[in-house]
Amino acid sequence: MNQYGERAKLTPLRIAALATSALLMIGAGSARAQTPTASVMNGPIGRWVGAGVQVDWLGAPLEISRIEVTFDGAGGGTINYPSLGCGGLLTRLGSTDTVVEYRETLTSGTDNCPSGAFVSFRQASDRWVYNWSLQSDPLKRDALSSLGLPSQPGAGPDGDGVRSGVLSSDSRLAAPTAARNPAASADERAARVEGWMVPPVVVQGEAPQKATLADRMAALHVPGISVAVIHNGRIDWARSYGVAGPDGAPVTPDTLFQAASISKPLTALVTMRLAQDKKLDLDIDVSNYLKDLAIPRDPDALGHLVTVRSLLTHSAGMSLHGFAGYASDRPIPTIDQILKGEQPANSAAVRVDTTPGVLWRYSGGGYVLIRKVDETVTGQPFAELAQQIVLTPTGMDHSTFAQPLPEALKKQAAWPYGGDGQPLKEGAHTYPEVTPDGLWTTATDLARLTIQVQQTLHGRADGVLTPAITKEMLQQGGLANWGMGWGLGGSPQNPYFWHSGSNAGYKSMLFAYANGDGAVVMTNSDAGEKLAADLVRTIAYEYGWQDFRPVELAPVPLTTAQLDGLVGRYRVGRYSVMAVSRQGDALFAQTPDRPSFRIYPKSATDWFAVDPDGFTPNPNIQMSFKAPANGAATAVAMRKDGFDVVAPRLSEPQVKQIQDALAAKAADKTSSSAAEQALRRYIDQMQHGQPDYAALDPGAAYITRLLLLNFESDIAGLGRLQALEFKGAGPTGADQFVATFDHGVAKAMILLGEDGKVEVVYLMSPTFM
Repeated sequence: MNQYGERAKLTPLRIAALATSALLMIGAGSARAQTPTASVMNGPIGRWVGAGVQVDWLGAPLEISRIEVTFDGAGGGTINYPSLGCGGLLTRLGSTDTVVEYRETLTSGTDNCPSGAFVSFRQASDRWVYNWSLQSDPLKRDALSSLGLPSQPGAGPDGDGVRSGVLSSDSRLAAPTAARNPAASADERAARVEGWMVPPVVVQGEAPQKATLADRMAALHVPGISVAVIHNGRIDWARSYGVAGPDGAPVTPDTLFQAASISKPLTALVTMRLAQDKKLDLDIDVSNYLKDLAIPRDPDALGHLVTVRSLLTHSAGMSLHGFAGYASDRPIPTIDQILKGEQPANSAAVRVDTTPGVLWRYSGGGYVLIRKVDETVTGQPFAELAQQIVLTPTGMDHSTFAQPLPEALKKQAAWPYGGDGQPLKEGAHTYPEVTPDGLWTTATDLARLTIQVQQTLHGRADGVLTPAITKEMLQQGGLANWGMGWGLGGSPQNPYFWHSGSNAGYKSMLFAYANGDGAVVMTNSDAGEKLAADLVRTIAYEYGWQDFRPVELAPVPLTTAQLDGLVGRYRVGRYSVMAVSRQGDALFAQTPDRPSFRIYPKSATDWFAVDPDGFTPNPNIQMSFKAPANGAATAVAMRKDGFDVVAPRLSEPQVKQIQDALAAKAADKTSSSAAEQALRRYIDQMQHGQPDYAALDPGAAYITRLLLLNFESDIAGLGRLQALEFKGAGPTGADQFVATFDHGVAKAMILLGEDGKVEVVYLMSPTFM
């Protein structure tokens, strides 16, 4: 959940079905649990718990907030993944001198977890490393492997059969607690949320950072935000902050924001209501509804049904991740022009380019097709349908799917801003696709809708949908933790549903537990996803939610000499230097492409950091310093996103040499001909779905894999490359370009390492967002 805003397209909830394996560390359980003992021959005995873990599944982080394992000492046991909603039995198969192997058989939540073939436990000091391997390995064809980290507790072997995550999952991680003050008033809770944005990591006994909501808005250049918090089935509080536009008008509870992809859950509600009323069938091929419009299908897709159900669950094999929108002075295409990719549409044709039902892949194009079906069976424009079926009945009085926004409502709308805090000159884009991205609304209106969904789940009979159909909508669809229109998560006892939104200049987040709690955050900034992450984490901390809370750590006592031995500068790329500095008893790291971030110790040499933009801030950057018992570290090995970087320590002359080389490259103001040629080859390979991984460093290979997984059809749909316009060198030394294609424009960058391999590469079109 995105942490990745609409990068949330790459979140664990959307990629889990493609997992190959996981490497987890289990730490001793709480004092209330049976005291665990360890014997490699017999395996662990007693109760063992891993909390706050994050693993790498297909190059993307999968967040598992808790793992609970109980061994009976007689060759068996039980295993439970509360955050994934599944669990099962362990049967001991055998052991070696260092490893005990079990077979895992899931007995609950089998729709939520891919079942592992074998699990094994390797003793590591007073902990056990848990390795979960699936029978299939879709990554093996790329011959992927990671560099080994230096020996450290919890670091297991890596390779074709094991995708890795080195975990901080011992008993130092605090379990979730109840609300900080259950008797507090809504105003008191709101004031605490405003007064302290909870950091991703909280160290017990340490004076916390004191950043207010206003501080974070200023730091992130977010001009305006609206928040609504749901508690016990009602709006506990709703407040707005900052300005709506360049004229300085304040954001109010009635200020309209673009909800972007949060439009999709409402589209699902409209469509499910039509199915409930027998106006359409969720499970027949959509060609029955499309009359003279034929959706192109690749050969592999022929003979397979494309149903409304599969479109709603992003499992229909459809192309087009998302849409860029249209500036106010641009002509607006019709729905048929959008579907066919005809002028003036700025996106490629919607097509079925993979076999339906075998791959979960987020598709805004599929939701345009849903609109075509809904309008065909009713004879009404979708905006009217949504008004009649959802907006008016749920009290969403300030919301509309009208695109473009009617003139009478423009004064109520927030103006969009870029991530640099500057207003977008063209103003709000028009999104004529409507169903995947066209909703204008408020945080309070979305909270009202959310409450009705929660109430209907618990038996309310007069909602948009019946309780039975609502539950069907929120059932996991089989290929990922995704229902019809909604992302899903949580435990069987406390499930949640969610969606994020990302249009040009607007970022939003909706999260809700089925039990009646939740939050909606809407911003008018491209940096709003980071602020939404801060707010959701802070609200979760205030209300005692099980999910999205900060990592809570006990301190690791280290001497000043030990800390100073790690301070220094380390080479992480051709032109990139990471600086590690000390502030009091804390260490911070900074690289050219991101601000300073704190790193946290697991021991004197093993450290970790978290992604501060993540909604579930589990450790996902592992750092192992190579340091003598007394003296300065000579290198640091870092693991993130399933690949490793070993960064040697640099002397001052070496740092100056790298800095001078980067400055000379920036001053040259011309692109490297070798880099431009490599970028042209890369684009051509990507458009044919056949990148040359041998020419890519691990980090570039990781980015390439994610781009192909999520955007292959979008990249192909851009058409022929017409021109590359050089835009200068970036902070890492990469050559930056604007790439113009037959059907769109993309940002691109590339950096060749000293060995000639691609060290940094990036290709991103606004239509992917």
